[in-house]
Amino acid sequence: MFRRIREEDAMLARLFFRLLPVQAAIVAMGSINSIVDGVVASRFIDPSTVGVVGLYYTMLRILEAVGAVLLGGVSVLSGRYLGSGKIDRTRGICSLGMALAILIGALLTAASFAFPGTIADLLGANAELREPLKTYILGYAFGLIPQLLGQQIAADIQLERQEGLGNAAVAAMIVTNVLLDFLFVAVQDKGVWGLALATSLANWVYFLIVAQYYFRPKAQLKPSVKLIAWNETAEMLKIGFPNALLVFCLAARSLVINRLLLVHAGGDGLSALSAFNMISGLILSVALGSGALVRILTSVFLGENNREGILTLFRLIFSKVLGMMAVIAVVEILLSPVLAAMFFPEPATEAHSADAGVPVVFQLLPGGRIPPVCEHPLDHGRILQHGDPGPSAGAEAGGAGRVAVVPPRAADHAGGFDGRAHPAL
Repeated sequence: MFRRIREEDAMLARLFFRLLPVQAAIVAMGSINSIVDGVVASRFIDPSTVGVVGLYYTMLRILEAVGAVLLGGVSVLSGRYLGSGKIDRTRGICSLGMALAILIGALLTAASFAFPGTIADLLGANAELREPLKTYILGYAFGLIPQLLGQQIAADIQLERQEGLGNAAVAAMIVTNVLLDFLFVAVQDKGVWGLALATSLANWVYFLIVAQYYFRPKAQLKPSVKLIAWNETAEMLKIGFPNALLVFCLAARSLVINRLLLVHAGGDGLSALSAFNMISGLILSVALGSGALVRILTSVFLGENNREGILTLFRLIFSKVLGMMAVIAVVEILLSPVLAAMFFPEPATEAHSADAGVPVVFQLLPGGRIPPVCEHPLDHGRILQHGDPGPSAGAEAGGAGRVAVVPPRAADHAGGFDGRAHPAL
């Protein structure tokens, strides 16, 4: 018995950590691009420009929250239908997520072009940063739709075991952003406009790479306008909203703190916090991605009526995953001077000192990486009692994607647990 438990734990761990990079990357898209822009802005424009990128990072938090709502709701519904073998319903839910991503992206794009000054004011820009922030908003607007839609598609294609394509898309996005930032900013001297335009084009590269999978003959979950499950919209949003609560709170916090820093600490203080937020967002994505996988796998296990698989998942979370997050927290503390120097290479600058000299914050914040991971098992514990796969109460769940797996108990009728796609596909 104990040998079987160990084997199931090992198989689920391999599956979990194979899927985690894609889940974390989906959440981290905004942070990755902001880090690239922040480093280039500090070195080729002016260290104060990091504050411009940081002010817009609040907008990216809002985008991340919107994506979490959509992805969180779709992950549960698609897992529910896929577990019961309803492939057309699964396609309808995935198509619904894409349709809403396009609609929301279009609205945000239109607002960015029509009211860049108003958005800059809402984000807390002062007179000095208002104009460059308006320019950054306009340039970034070209990439809002592909960013939201690309996240949806990257999560969907994992249903067909295409996580490698998602990893390739992230790598291409980073390389494109770095090269175009260097071209537009360092060579052509386009300033803030070049930063934003490079990021928008990088988002398009990401979107095109993941979207091309649907043109392959083997793609089985192709989106369909006819299959869009509009009647599931309210249920999807209801399920997905708790997943985004943490990100909404972080965005609201940034709106307040950015204003306070500009008044009491000036541009250097804002730039330091902006750099910290970008790095923190990247590392936090690992915790949010882990929480998303817990929700995804739990939904599939419920669809298979596999409560033993849920218990196996709990053991993994409270052992290896928590250990991983503890290691990341320690590494984050030790590398804080290096991370600060990445944005502010001159140690004498006030921004460098403010960003590298916050050991207390770096010790406290990594502790926040753990609740997003362990809240899901605690929340889903009630499912074992009530069998209710309803909306999660965990505020830090993330909900960034979904995947079809063969749970341990399903091995009897699926040919063995090896992390392969659901046999229905």
